[in-house]
Amino acid sequence: FYFSVYNWILNGSTILGCKDTNKNIITKIKQLREQGMKNIDHSFSKETAPYAKALIFGDSSSFNDEIYSLYQRLGIVHLLAISGLHVSIITAAIFYLLIRIGFSREFASYALLALLPIYTLLTGANPPVVRAASMSMLVIISMQKKSPFSSLDALSISFILFLVKDPFILFNIGFQLSFTVCFSIILASKSILPMYKHYLTKSMMVSFVSQVAAIPILAVHFFEFSIISVISNVMYVPFYTFIVLPLLIITYISAFIYFPIFTIFEKVSGWMIFLSEKIGQLIDVKGSVLIIGKPGIIVLLLLIVTSQWMFFMLEKGYSVVKSLAPLVFVIALIKTCQIYSPIGEVTFIDVGQGDSILIRLPFHRGTYLIDTGGQMDFQQDEWKNRTKKFEIGNDIIIPLLKSKGITTIDKMVLTHSDADHIGAAKKIIENLSVKQIFLSPNSWEKPLMNNTLDAAKKHNIPIKAVKAGAKWSNASGVFQFVSPFDDSYEGNNDSLVLYAQVGGKRWLFTGDLEEQGEMELLNNYKFEIDVLKVGHHGSISSTSEAFINVLKPKFAIISAGKNNRYGHPREEVLALLANHHIQIFRTDQQGAIQYKFYQNKGTFHTVLP
Repeated sequence: FYFSVYNWILNGSTILGCKDTNKNIITKIKQLREQGMKNIDHSFSKETAPYAKALIFGDSSSFNDEIYSLYQRLGIVHLLAISGLHVSIITAAIFYLLIRIGFSREFASYALLALLPIYTLLTGANPPVVRAASMSMLVIISMQKKSPFSSLDALSISFILFLVKDPFILFNIGFQLSFTVCFSIILASKSILPMYKHYLTKSMMVSFVSQVAAIPILAVHFFEFSIISVISNVMYVPFYTFIVLPLLIITYISAFIYFPIFTIFEKVSGWMIFLSEKIGQLIDVKGSVLIIGKPGIIVLLLLIVTSQWMFFMLEKGYSVVKSLAPLVFVIALIKTCQIYSPIGEVTFIDVGQGDSILIRLPFHRGTYLIDTGGQMDFQQDEWKNRTKKFEIGNDIIIPLLKSKGITTIDKMVLTHSDADHIGAAKKIIENLSVKQIFLSPNSWEKPLMNNTLDAAKKHNIPIKAVKAGAKWSNASGVFQFVSPFDDSYEGNNDSLVLYAQVGGKRWLFTGDLEEQGEMELLNNYKFEIDVLKVGHHGSISSTSEAFINVLKPKFAIISAGKNNRYGHPREEVLALLANHHIQIFRTDQQGAIQYKFYQNKGTFHTVLP
């Protein structure tokens, strides 16, 4: 094996022995959980295994992105983990089972007090599970002691115990959602829910209360919430609670008793899961998720006040429509301000070693994305591969766009076919609306670009190969491609190069253009600029002195990864820019580089990760 410490490598040829000396009961339970998940991977099919691990042991890491995203859009992703509801159902089931067997209520209560901590550890001890388990234990203790102890008291004590143990748990998303939703349901159960007698309407109101209570938290962390979650929760919560969860538990236990029975139960479980996914795909219509953007402090306060006002109005007996009106108005106002904002921006996104530039024009006149960043995949040992791979698209670009309330890219410019420029394009195409794609002629001969265009064709996105001379304009800016000049594609020097006049400045976005391409551009165009996106991440092969002498930029933006293996940007390039008194911005040192403008005046900002 190899063990790396700083820049030293310890190389051991043999392992003489490995013995577990830790007899801690908590460690043993955790090891039991790990072994249980391995048993699921070994016995269950690949379709049902992620659900079994999630609902039995609280591990949701095995779901593929497509399925997990589907449940997120439906607003029922909480079902793919052990939730407070699951703990309550299992607690009630064990209590009822022990009594039916013949044990006393007192014995059943003490048995639950012993089993709940073990169950909490077996399911990963996530905040919702710990909250539900601790509340259940507190309620059981109060019943045994015959003390006046309400659910709200149990929730409050559980909250305090959490903070005493770890004050920073307050910033955990699961903690915030679990306590906020539970608190809202407890209060609503005394004043709002009793107004609804029918099971269906009461279930819808529980789901409705949960969703509205969670909106401020979902907006802060995920920048969106599901509009159809009320309906989907009414459909899926009983289905998962009373059918899928018990079925998977029985299936898991049957594997240790009699394998032929396990095979039957596993097949039935697979059918139920297949049914849930198909129904989810049917109701997952376009527009089912509202991207609200990341709220500032004032907007967040408005969301909190109007959501609480809704509960106050419902308690007073007003209709749902009248009670919800202020919250709907605030959300509509937020979306209107986002779409028709008079402020524009040009943002060089920090995607590490790669390029991605967002141009957002005022008054909804255009949202453009030049390249998408991406990762270069290098072959490495199996043990180094992560269970959940980091992706530029899913983990940087898409969250950033959603945080700005962006749902549509009007024009996506793919400068050339390198992975660090277009590697995340496919994910963006699949998750956001892209109206048009520009690319360099014949760049689709490269496999990565070809795969990206296949994804675009599936979504009926118009694709246009462009050369120097192609342009468009509107009231907020002028945009023109100034390279390449022919239809052949040979690599970096055939990058799409875009010249723009926007926000009172002249910009040149060069992709990975190298010195040969720079000279060809200068032979055909003569212009000066204010801002240069330095070609090829500051490589020595780009940004020649002749190029700088003609363009005379005042600002230079270098997009590169911190401590990247290529040594970008090169010292020679930095020295050249410094000698010409050009102000340099670097994503590897300063994070994202953002130019915000109003009409023809703007300011550069840096945004650290």
